[in-house]
Amino acid sequence: MTNSSVSGTSGGGFRPGPWTIIALVGCVVAFVNATSDIMELQRDGSALHWSAPVLWEGSSTIVIVALAPLIGLALRRWPPTGNRLLRFALIHFALTLPFALAHILAIFIIREAAYAAVGARYGFFDEGVAITLL
Repeated sequence: MTNSSVSGTSGGGFRPGPWTIIALVGCVVAFVNATSDIMELQRDGSALHWSAPVLWEGSSTIVIVALAPLIGLALRRWPPTGNRLLRFALIHFALTLPFALAHILAIFIIREAAYAAVGARYGFFDEGVAITLL
């Protein structure tokens, strides 16, 4: 039996936390990007299978959602307080590089593994490391 309190099974409703919101928004963005990629590939006459853009966008979303708690950790450790906004901005700006490198490394591993699993080659660095990182 429930008492209709928020902690019970009735009356409280679903209240998504920050991680859930990031995951939901990430899925929407991944869906839009993947379908846009698919339409562009079809328009250009590419023979690339539709699953490639789904893998690209899905792997990126999975990694960003997995890294999202680190953003929360950084916000708790260095919050944007009124008298320390410059410090906040500089620290969080500095943290973007390791975040981006972790994202790139993780999507590289996921995509290479997925392509290898079906006997294909991804070629992440075919145009050079600098182009990939830009």
